[in-house]
Amino acid sequence: MNIESKGHCGYAQHGKDIVCAAVSALMQALLVGIQEISGKHLECNLIEKESFFKLCWSIDIVPEIKLLSETIALSLKRIADAYPENLKFLEVQVSYERVQSSDFRP
Repeated sequence: MNIESKGHCGYAQHGKDIVCAAVSALMQALLVGIQEISGKHLECNLIEKESFFKLCWSIDIVPEIKLLSETIALSLKRIADAYPENLKFLEVQVSYERVQSSDFRP
């Protein structure tokens, strides 16, 4: 599984943007929570100048992580609903069951 955020929200100037701060806090909370619950270090890409944050984890680490990640996703959706001009939330679900290499196309 993975989650990523990119770009500035544009609600206020850089460093004073409450929407951006909320997203950043939730992303950091997810990283810390997954690492603490699973006891494993996660792949995390952070490019501060581009405001890019990507976090990847295995879906089968610990069942509690599903609840944590769903809570963070729900929180991000609520923020996007409250600030539609500043935040877009896109959820993509992919099923990997019975996928064969011939099923992948560029």
